[in-house]
Amino acid sequence: MLAENDGLKAIIRIKTPANLAEADWLQIEILNSGPPGRIKQADLQGPSKRAGSSFSSNDLYGVTFGTWTTRNDLNIYSVGNTLPAGRYTTSTPGAFASTHYGLPKSNTDYTMNVTLKLELEDGRSLTMQKPGVPLSFTWTRPAAGQIQTLQKQAEDLLAKAMISATALSASELSVFRTMLMTEETSRTITRDKALAALKQRQIEGTSRFEEVMALVYSKWNTDPVVVAFYLDALRTRGPEALSDLTRFSVTAWDNSFLEPVVHLIEDSASTPLKSMTLVNGVRFLNANYPKWSKDLSVPPRLSRAVREIHFAMENQSGSPGAFYNFMDLLVMTHDRAMIWYLRPYLHDRTIDPFTSLSSSMPSGVTPMRYSELAANAISRLLGEPEIFNSWQRAKVSSPGPYPEWAEWDRKIAVFQQRLDAMPQQ
Repeated sequence: MLAENDGLKAIIRIKTPANLAEADWLQIEILNSGPPGRIKQADLQGPSKRAGSSFSSNDLYGVTFGTWTTRNDLNIYSVGNTLPAGRYTTSTPGAFASTHYGLPKSNTDYTMNVTLKLELEDGRSLTMQKPGVPLSFTWTRPAAGQIQTLQKQAEDLLAKAMISATALSASELSVFRTMLMTEETSRTITRDKALAALKQRQIEGTSRFEEVMALVYSKWNTDPVVVAFYLDALRTRGPEALSDLTRFSVTAWDNSFLEPVVHLIEDSASTPLKSMTLVNGVRFLNANYPKWSKDLSVPPRLSRAVREIHFAMENQSGSPGAFYNFMDLLVMTHDRAMIWYLRPYLHDRTIDPFTSLSSSMPSGVTPMRYSELAANAISRLLGEPEIFNSWQRAKVSSPGPYPEWAEWDRKIAVFQQRLDAMPQQ
């Protein structure tokens, strides 16, 4: 038993030895002797350790009850769902735990410490203190016949998922991802079935089938059929296909992709604006720059599109219209003519909002200005390190003064002199 209080009793059952093929190896049972209750909070944790080792956060796994809400982190929280009266049993925690332990090369002994906190809106609750209840078990490799069953299950889950984005439950999705990322259980997923799933992903414009993409690019990245599939996808489902390719930028590259991607980037700067298509496209080409660098016609086309979309979206936070992003994207075009285009910004003392105000950047430090960001961009276009480190700035109090600016201005003046001596390309 885990805990008992307020007419609620939680019991856990564990089977040992157990393996990935056994869906019911770990079960949670809740006995509710009172009325049905809406869940105010539910938190189930099960840190685990291998035999002979100490507990580590790296060994935590997330589990959930039935259809209760799941988050993609180490714990689960469920609000607004109903715990029925009577006996409620679920094997879902075991399904999530299975994905953590996976398909081991050899049998492994574990101990997990389980804690549960359950609070209903009517005030009834169960609360366990850490370290919780220790459970020991052996995690084994499935038998050959069980692996074949898992392979069939992976195929069935893929077929089910292609029907609807919501067809798989949270636990099924977790198991499905594990099977796709495990060579022995994904072995029977064919190339054509995987590509059909990716086409569905692109048509829907969803984030589904990430693991199918990983499977494709681990097994068939140079397959002519895969190259032809994405070449067609770039032409017919451009933004969605480009979003896919960006996730596997280097392994997904084929020389035939260059012109379709450049065309998508150029088109993204026209109405209606497609800022993420431009960002994905520029990043994809930047990751593969050594493979197309001899085509000198490409960088000017990229920089033109970046400038067009920047001025169309100027000052829009988180977009190419933000100056910080504008500088970064211009560098990734590899257009050295932008060195001279950027020189006037070396005199621009506008405070950059992102580097100076964003929660992603250091706080309470000297604000960075457009002049420093432009200097950094020019330096990178020259193939050199940044001049100003956004993470190493003097601590100051707002609204200033900012003594560090004087030193930065001196550095920019020296940099300007060096640029004056360079021939313009």
